[in-house]
Amino acid sequence: LSANVDHALVQVQNISVRDRVVGGIAGLGYGDITNSAVSVEIISAGTSEVGGAAGVLGGNCTNVFIHADSVSGHSVTGGIAGYVSPYMGEVVAISHSLSAVQFISGTTAVGGIAGGLENPYDPVEMTYHIGLDNVLSLSQYVNGTAGVGRIIGSINATRNWEVSDSSFILGDPSNGLEFDAANIYAWGSMMNSSYPFIDDEILNGISVSSLQFWNNQAFFEETLGWDFEHTWKMNSGNDKYQLPVLQFQTTPVSGDASYLLGESAEPTPTPTPTPEKPAAPTLTPPASLSADAEETTNTVAETNAATKAEVGYQ
Repeated sequence: LSANVDHALVQVQNISVRDRVVGGIAGLGYGDITNSAVSVEIISAGTSEVGGAAGVLGGNCTNVFIHADSVSGHSVTGGIAGYVSPYMGEVVAISHSLSAVQFISGTTAVGGIAGGLENPYDPVEMTYHIGLDNVLSLSQYVNGTAGVGRIIGSINATRNWEVSDSSFILGDPSNGLEFDAANIYAWGSMMNSSYPFIDDEILNGISVSSLQFWNNQAFFEETLGWDFEHTWKMNSGNDKYQLPVLQFQTTPVSGDASYLLGESAEPTPTPTPTPEKPAAPTLTPPASLSADAEETTNTVAETNAATKAEVGYQ
């Protein structure tokens, strides 16, 4: 898809291919994608380049939100884009966008926003620039074996055509590719960085709890700088999806993101005090029983004394 996409709304159950390059809006997306939403249960590919919006993103992605249960592939898998690669220009950016994909999985290059960033051509020809700003990744699990991050999985991953399964090699980020990130946030467990020379905050984002963003327009408006006057609005009327949606969508938008309200995000409940056990009541036997007991005691004592006398005990 080389044209620009604006105000796209994709609502389907499953999107899947047996081979490679699949996305919620485009497989190969060379144009810009703006003000668009994807709501789907599963997006999957048999091999590589799988993304919530595009399998390969070659244009800018602005004001986009992705809601899915699962995005999966063999490699290069991301909540918004599998690959980000500036095929049609020198600069590509993902900004003011949200990925609420519960499960993202693959092997190499797996990220909450993008699986891999790549310079598509010989770095001797030109240096390309990729940027991320004011984005939020909300994935419960981002799973892979190499190059995994809550925001970006692999920086400058290069395709290795000598391997039959088209695997990807983690490259040097200074190899003809400039990348910067600003104001990027993520919910979920931190990932182990594959790049000790890169600030871990770039790959994993700034940690945020659901108490900060759930049903809280101020976080998106003030912290992320999203435009709630012209572009975004909160999804009122659906208690299971209290996140921003685009203004052209009819609310309540269906969906369930209640996985974000796990135990770690719940306020600690106030313990209920254990009531004290009441003291055991003192039982006073009736007067008749007391008299009978005393009479029985006296009788036993007299019998014992008589027995001792008979056998000669003193």
